[in-house]
Amino acid sequence: MKDIIDLVGRVFMSFIFLYQATMNILEPSFTKKIMVQHGIESQINFLYLAGIVLMVLGGIMVLIGYRARLGAFLLLVFLIPSTLQYYLDLSDPVQQQVLLRNIAIMGGLMVIMANGSGKYSIKRMLAGVKK
Repeated sequence: MKDIIDLVGRVFMSFIFLYQATMNILEPSFTKKIMVQHGIESQINFLYLAGIVLMVLGGIMVLIGYRARLGAFLLLVFLIPSTLQYYLDLSDPVQQQVLLRNIAIMGGLMVIMANGSGKYSIKRMLAGVKK
């Protein structure tokens, strides 16, 4: 049962980032507008593309369970700075909620970093299941 819960948790966690990366690709003007509002105008293209790469690469690694610890680390590399940049206005209730949600997601990513990919992963399939 633990292995199935681990797999479902990885799927849910990766879905958050893969969905956001997809939305950033399909609707770039929204995300870029937020970046400009927060004063990141000079580096907007580099940071925008770097964020998408980290979300896609980390999300896929966590999803399939191949080097899931590294994938979770890449997602943390994206999530921590973006959270600190955009969601520290604690006077705004919406930003408080997003900050707390992101902290919870960071906790989930740290659990993946601590436990790895579990039994159901591409890593185990490639190595051959040992009984």
